[in-house]
Amino acid sequence: MSERQKIGFLTISDARNPRSWSGTYYFMGEALQRNVGDIVYLGPIETRLAIVGKLLNLLSVKLFGKKYDYSRSSWYARRVSILACRRIAAQHLDCIVAPAAASALAFLKRSEIPLVFVADTTFALINNYYDTFSNYLSISVNDGHRLARLAMQRADIVTFPSQWAANSARNDYGIDQDKLHVIPFGANLESIPLKDVALQRRRSGECRLLFLGVDWERKGGDIAFETLLSLEEKYGIRANLTVCGCHLPEGVEHERLTSVGFLDKRVPAQAEQLSQLFIETDYLLLPTRKECFGVVFCEASAYGVPSISTDTGGVAGVVAEGRNGFLLPEAARGDEYARVIAGIEVDDKNYSLLCRSSRLEYDNRINWDVWARHIQSLLDELKGKRL
Repeated sequence: MSERQKIGFLTISDARNPRSWSGTYYFMGEALQRNVGDIVYLGPIETRLAIVGKLLNLLSVKLFGKKYDYSRSSWYARRVSILACRRIAAQHLDCIVAPAAASALAFLKRSEIPLVFVADTTFALINNYYDTFSNYLSISVNDGHRLARLAMQRADIVTFPSQWAANSARNDYGIDQDKLHVIPFGANLESIPLKDVALQRRRSGECRLLFLGVDWERKGGDIAFETLLSLEEKYGIRANLTVCGCHLPEGVEHERLTSVGFLDKRVPAQAEQLSQLFIETDYLLLPTRKECFGVVFCEASAYGVPSISTDTGGVAGVVAEGRNGFLLPEAARGDEYARVIAGIEVDDKNYSLLCRSSRLEYDNRINWDVWARHIQSLLDELKGKRL
């Protein structure tokens, strides 16, 4: 067993806040604490320069109709790196794990402390992929590429949850394959259901579909609705669709369509309600248009719920075809999703096997403890090379 280490957990925002990065920072830190060593939280790293950056962005949008991303500018990143250096120097760390902290790493001083950079995508992939990462000034695009390259070059180990992102690091930024590793993320759940919940799962007989996402359009809500209609019209299956996380657009109505709104996992009653939704559903239906990974698929697998989604972005890094769900082409519409679901619905045995293998995928591959132990093995390997 590896000796416990003192880990600097370097983040720009507050990793102890379950809201940060949808809880990913928080659950990463907790997993490292359980499996690797004692966590020293080095974030949040705040600088008053952010106020200047926000003003410059407002001015840019007003004058040029384009966004200025100060968080990827050299002047901002240099200041953040200085603050990070001070916090690192105040500790006696064995290693540093820096999730989504490119601005802190890009100009970080070289040291003998092993440094692990973790991200779910690269700037080359995210630029103009999500709407929130679109319409930048050319200077911000150039800064984004430069910062991404510098951060990954500075790190000793670079990890992504999908091959999609790792390929970009290699092809777009020339990052050495020897330092690149694909390690899927886990479920951002405080309480993981017992295996029996998944292993004893059977079809409800009502074809219960769960659409879970805060953005109806980006998550493919219109296709999910088409699927509900197509299941009955083409296959005679009277399915039920529950929408959680967002409000239904005006005019989207059906007698077997229910919306429960947004559920906050930090509120015990709402966390229990979300858990019950997973327990009662037959399929997670998420025809997402754009996705860097999709922790929600890990969560569904923890409950033994198969995921029906889209082969876009990094989704293939979490949904393994035929093991914990199925992926359709980006061009697929509701009829194609309905066809896949109808094909599973006709065979009780195959459905039960799919539920079992979904939970096995969670246990063996897509949970935070597996992620943390993999990080530990990479650090041990790096230490061996340096001896």
